[in-house]
Amino acid sequence: MKKKYLYSLEILVSLGIVILLIFGFQEFSPLDTDVKDTAVDINQQEIDMGEIKLNHPGTVTFSLKNVGENNLIIWNVEASCGCTNVDWDKKPIKVNHTGQIKVTYDAKYQGVFRKRISVYGNFNQGLITLNIKGCVI
Repeated sequence: MKKKYLYSLEILVSLGIVILLIFGFQEFSPLDTDVKDTAVDINQQEIDMGEIKLNHPGTVTFSLKNVGENNLIIWNVEASCGCTNVDWDKKPIKVNHTGQIKVTYDAKYQGVFRKRISVYGNFNQGLITLNIKGCVI
């Protein structure tokens, strides 16, 4: 009797784990079929940060306006190197509204720099490349 109970308990726990894995951890994915493309207008694709003092991080903001017919969803934003941090609007950007991507360069090394930021979303191109450049003095 005890073995039957343990076997039934193992089945229920296993089934619960499978259900949790299938339904409990679903996130929004760029592969979702119900997401429609939209159009984006970018204020600048490259920002010259000019001269930045050594060890004084510099921050700039890129603006992306949703000029399409569907919500703009930015799935991910990646910097080309660990010296650049990015933060962006995680919520969908409504039609005719503007979202922002904030980019911070850490300025830990002297000299000229140029960094690429890749933006992935449901816009027609699928990928937008932004750039920052400047000189750490």
